[in-house]
Amino acid sequence: MENIKEIYKKVITNGFYDEHYGMKAEIIEGKKHGVCIDFSKELIEELRKNGYLAGLISTLNEDGYLHAAVLYKNLENGQINIADPVTDVKKLTGLTDEQRYSEIENILRGNNWSKNLKEYIEEYGPITEYLDDFTTIRKDIKDGEDLKRNLHLNFASKPRHIQHPIEKVVNISQIDELVEDPMKEACKVLYNKGIPTSCSDNFEEKRIAEIFLPYTNLSSENKRKLIELSHSNPEHYEFRSPGGSWMRQAKTDIPVDETDYSQARGFVIKASYNENQTMGDISKQLVDLSKVFERQTYMEGIYTREDILRNIHKLEDVNNLLSGAKNIVLPEPVQSSKTNEQLAKLNDLKYSKRFNIFYENNIDKTRYLETLYRDEKGNIRSKMEIASENGLIYDEDSNMIFETEQELKEYKKSNYITPADIVEADMDKGISTSIINKIRSFFNNIIEKLKGKGER
Repeated sequence: MENIKEIYKKVITNGFYDEHYGMKAEIIEGKKHGVCIDFSKELIEELRKNGYLAGLISTLNEDGYLHAAVLYKNLENGQINIADPVTDVKKLTGLTDEQRYSEIENILRGNNWSKNLKEYIEEYGPITEYLDDFTTIRKDIKDGEDLKRNLHLNFASKPRHIQHPIEKVVNISQIDELVEDPMKEACKVLYNKGIPTSCSDNFEEKRIAEIFLPYTNLSSENKRKLIELSHSNPEHYEFRSPGGSWMRQAKTDIPVDETDYSQARGFVIKASYNENQTMGDISKQLVDLSKVFERQTYMEGIYTREDILRNIHKLEDVNNLLSGAKNIVLPEPVQSSKTNEQLAKLNDLKYSKRFNIFYENNIDKTRYLETLYRDEKGNIRSKMEIASENGLIYDEDSNMIFETEQELKEYKKSNYITPADIVEADMDKGISTSIINKIRSFFNNIIEKLKGKGER
């Protein structure tokens, strides 16, 4: 096995800086023509072959272009450094072979193959990290110690577990706080596609990482895709019962088609690993497995009138889940003369006349609006921008979107017990409706905690 200095020397000696071959490097007259990304990728490959842990990073040049380099860990001594091959490739470009070999040792003394983390950040600025498919992991890293958490430098079998109360994700930034490393990036991919994740786990004793997702709110296109994947690739896609935020139970039958609600409630995206694979390896695998789904409108806790009249909203009812009830959904909607407002009240839901949807809570409604008002390229926009452009209200405290001031006022009232609540209860000489709702909410949260770790 070669050491870092020998590997680095080989890469830069055979390199030729040539912007015409950026991201499509070619060997010309024995030299690899390319740019920083090409030489960094080559160095990573060679380091891994020789037992090093290594990953791609970048900084921003003054001209606005990215400058790629390599973060690596020597498993023999545990030392973590940065190698910056393109800096030395540029020095050697244009020299004859004879000149290269006479200059190479002088160039290596520049220490670009073994840069100190703190000093590198001071020289080049904040760092961005990537998976092997160039998916961005973390941005704006200014602390050298923080770099040591890089997914490519840590084994998947040695996770740092996160413990937290159940919490619904209302913003993509929450994923960094709630989701553990190997599943984090895939959850972000799914978030941007409008697909909710219920929870995730890295079961190190079994060497498997899983992301749990609700099935019933997938679009018809994504349901068909998942059913096909469950048949063709059961190693990575599997239906689970009973559903909701606790799809950790027994494997269940694959639905016949996207209209089959007989028993499937949830599914997992999973990846197994061995002791030598890193967090980065598993993260990339889960990202690739998540990318196959299409963008859709977020539909968890969101229903149409037909959904209500077919009982689709009852699939996630706690009693139905606990009893393992099947065939809840009716093949055709029942006839009803009730208004949408009446149906909402009858089923303990809310109704939006403007968007013609029934919804369980304002978090789900906000996620629905976030995907409904994507930009022209299909990307998620800021909630503040969505609200200002569409006559809606953005509340910074809750990070949610509301249709009216009254809706916002009702949301805030329902989430806090105020002196007015206590006065109301005292005036009625009993327990007010608002207090009852808060007690009901409290016990619902207890039930959710019994289910699992919650949405991550």
